[in-house]
Amino acid sequence: MKNNQNVQILTEGAMMVALAVVLSVVSDLIGLKMPQSGSVSLSTLPIVIFALRRGSLSGALVGLTYGIINLLIDGFYHWGSIFFDYVIPFTLVGFLSGLFSKKAQEGLIWYTILAALVSGLARYLCHSFSGVIFFSDYVPEGMTAFYYSFIVYNAPYMLINTALNLVILLLVQKRLITINSRVV
Repeated sequence: MKNNQNVQILTEGAMMVALAVVLSVVSDLIGLKMPQSGSVSLSTLPIVIFALRRGSLSGALVGLTYGIINLLIDGFYHWGSIFFDYVIPFTLVGFLSGLFSKKAQEGLIWYTILAALVSGLARYLCHSFSGVIFFSDYVPEGMTAFYYSFIVYNAPYMLINTALNLVILLLVQKRLITINSRVV
């Protein structure tokens, strides 16, 4: 029984990573990518959904896997971005969302909201600190690296991403609870 459940979790995780990659590539193809990486995309939504269904550890592994694949697709601009723009933020998205899985599965909507907001905030902070530490050469004259990275560059697309995740999660919350009640 445990072996079947492991196979089911692994398969579901692989499908969510694949869906996240497709959503990322589609957003890049329609021109929603920022100049030094980052984009308006629903790519983290499958990671959050998976983590809400399967918990922190499985969510972190799916986030890490997606982060590595996304890095291979995007390439990187600086060695530090490997960790601060790919490995750490997407691992945190899965891990932090998974912290709210038990309560979210019980139908407590505030925990789903917290999962979207906390994971979005963690990702935003990782990308913003990456900008300050590794990409300060790109800051326009007259702006500080903090202002540019936290407000001008990362805040707009990360606010949109987090809001989109939140709205969609709220729309599918009841369906997820139904699906979770049938999970092996």
